Amino acid sequence: EDNTVCATKLISSNILKFSSKEIATELTRISDSLFSKIKPNEFFKGLFAKKDKEKTSPNICKVVDRFNISSFWVIEEVISYDHSKDRAKIIEKFIDILNELKNLNNFCDCMSIVSALGQMILTRLDKTWKKVNSKTMATLEKIKNVCNFKNNYKNMIRLTTNLFNI
Repeated sequence: EDNTVCATKLISSNILKFSSKEIATELTRISDSLFSKIKPNEFFKGLFAKKDKEKTSPNICKVVDRFNISSFWVIEEVISYDHSKDRAKIIEKFIDILNELKNLNNFCDCMSIVSALGQMILTRLDKTWKKVNSKTMATLEKIKNVCNFKNNYKNMIRLTTNLFNI
């Protein structure tokens, strides 16, 4: 958990200085670390959704907290800039990171960034979105289609099933 916050703070202050691949790789490393700690009994009888979930499913709670921290980080990064041109650059950077995450099959962090970019605080920035490159916007739409919850995440399930030839 502390590693997540520290890594996010480091990247936040330098997001344009790192390559999108480096950022995506670091996010994936952190996610992998958190997911690997989840024990099967944390899923038992939906304990992760109960009142005392921090005791019964601590690692699932850490993954959920990380998802939320990552989403807020994206939003904070974008709105920290005063000019729409600068915000558009940051959005383009996150879409590039999103594409790298998809290439790494890190759909949890993809969902986190897609969720953040879809929040009202960002979607209402019309001048900013108009300055985002159309090719980059097409990439975002493709990834949003993969992360879409329609039909119980059918597109994501199809993609991950193909990864493992199931």
